[in-house]
Amino acid sequence: MHHPTDVVAKAHELGLMNLHVPEQYGGLGLGAFDGMLVGEELYWGCAGIGTSITANGLGSGPVIIAGTDRAEVEVADAAPRGSRSSARSASPSRAPAPTSSLAQVDGRA
Repeated sequence: MHHPTDVVAKAHELGLMNLHVPEQYGGLGLGAFDGMLVGEELYWGCAGIGTSITANGLGSGPVIIAGTDRAEVEVADAAPRGSRSSARSASPSRAPAPTSSLAQVDGRA
């Protein structure tokens, strides 16, 4: 199995990610109910894809709700929008692309 980067990138192109980012920061500025409707449809199709697409906003939501103006701008600038995607290695974030590995210990993975 692999992470479906192409599906997540397409979701970005369609505007299905970061629905809660305010319009002033380049997002759609949708409310929780709208996000729930989009999430419900995604999860109906596949819980894994739904999680990959909707969980992307978990870190930015609290900052947008209760953060300072500066924090909101920084989070919104790091949130992928348009054709950019956090699933790609060319992330707009200053952080390096995530990596992982699997090692066997005592014959178990």
